[in-house]
Amino acid sequence: GVNLMMGTPAGLAANNQSLRLQLAMDTINKDDTFISFKPNAKTTRDIMEDVPYLQGSGKVSLASISSDNYPLAINALPFNNQGQTIHVRINMKAAVTYKLNMTEINGIAKFFDVLLADNYAKDTIDMRKQGSYSFNVSADTSTYGANRFSIILRQNPACAYQLLDFNA
Repeated sequence: GVNLMMGTPAGLAANNQSLRLQLAMDTINKDDTFISFKPNAKTTRDIMEDVPYLQGSGKVSLASISSDNYPLAINALPFNNQGQTIHVRINMKAAVTYKLNMTEINGIAKFFDVLLADNYAKDTIDMRKQGSYSFNVSADTSTYGANRFSIILRQNPACAYQLLDFNA
């Protein structure tokens, strides 16, 4: 995979809304994907905004998926105030327990939930609160790939403004 630990490219550093998700097999075998939110970005792959994911020889790989199904190491998207779903692809070489870690949540207002949906286990967790999700894979192709996990950003109705008092 692409090593994103060296920092964010200069063109993306000015943006203050982003997510970084990491897939870890252990303390050595890790990969991550970076999602940056820009007002005029496209949801489809754009070579001027995004960095394609290049599969390496590592034991794990993680990429976010563009709306036209391209795996990306760095994915620039517009932030949708109505909510959005970002699919992620995971691949690995061993049937062991893995962890998905939300290592960064930057500039996304607290009234937006940042959820990780596991379509295989039919589970959804709050990555702001938990930050990490452990899961297993097997030879069953539905336990890995591009259809198991997605990140869901949505407004939390409990955090919406409510009228507490009204005087006329």
